[in-house]
Amino acid sequence: MRHLFAAFWMVAGLVPAVWGQVAAAPSTTSLEGTWEIISLIDNGQLVDAQTIRAKFDTDNRLVIGKNTISVDHPGNTRQIAYVIDTAGPGTVDLAGAESVGTKGIYTLNGDLLTLCFGAPTSSQRPASFTSGVGGQRLLFVLHRVTPPAPKQPSVPPGQEAIIGSDGKVTTVPTGSTILVLQPPAATAPAAVPAPTPPAPVVMPTTPPITPMAAPPAIRREQLLGTWGHQDNEQIDTVTFNPDGSFSASVTWKPGFLRTFRQPEKRSGTWTLNDRTIVMRITASTDPKHENNQVQSWRVDRLNEYELLYFDQEGKSRIEWKVR
Repeated sequence: MRHLFAAFWMVAGLVPAVWGQVAAAPSTTSLEGTWEIISLIDNGQLVDAQTIRAKFDTDNRLVIGKNTISVDHPGNTRQIAYVIDTAGPGTVDLAGAESVGTKGIYTLNGDLLTLCFGAPTSSQRPASFTSGVGGQRLLFVLHRVTPPAPKQPSVPPGQEAIIGSDGKVTTVPTGSTILVLQPPAATAPAAVPAPTPPAPVVMPTTPPITPMAAPPAIRREQLLGTWGHQDNEQIDTVTFNPDGSFSASVTWKPGFLRTFRQPEKRSGTWTLNDRTIVMRITASTDPKHENNQVQSWRVDRLNEYELLYFDQEGKSRIEWKVR
């Protein structure tokens, strides 16, 4: 990777002079293969490799087939249909994205592929390989990965290969008797006299602890409605209905997640047991949620505008009342 990133910065230095112009005609070489992400610039900001693996592509690679691009999202693999046009400036369109789809351009120089996509909600195709703040463009630089063929030891006729513990290959006549030598047993350590037990420690007497008052009970009516939170990448909402059903959704803000991932939705039933909300999922568009999967929230604080809880993993979270 180190030499690939170095190659990227060498190429990036040419962006103002070369890639800032209208896309040049691409090579006729096929785009099919496995491509490693050298860099990803989202809305003018360089996305680090750790963020790419955690939120976009777990192995930092894209697999481009004849008509699809496979992205190994955390938790599932998604295939996105694409169409390219090699006549004149190379164009690429992603199918199945939000709104009118995602329009882009590409250029291929040997094993170096550059892709530039406009915002998913825009019908305009980028005219240059640039990504500035506010433009909502994605700029990829990828390097084709060619896995080396495994090397097989060459064994002459009448011989057979033996691979030692150090990985070295040795050939011996077929049918030879092979003696495996074991390392000598380790000498038993000398007995160590038992340590003298320390003198007992007398702890000072502590006053009795007064039990804390139990937190106020949570009423079911307090949870009815829609709660949500958001960060720089996504908006999460959950709605608790009076009939005991719930619905939840995750929508992505403009950027590489919104371009390559569809909104996630799930629904099911919910109950309130003391201060614990138990949700049973009966339908979901996200493969990581199975039917009848149960999630639980332990409510710590609840009022008319905020809900603070601990999830089933013990993480503290907060939701705000939307409506």
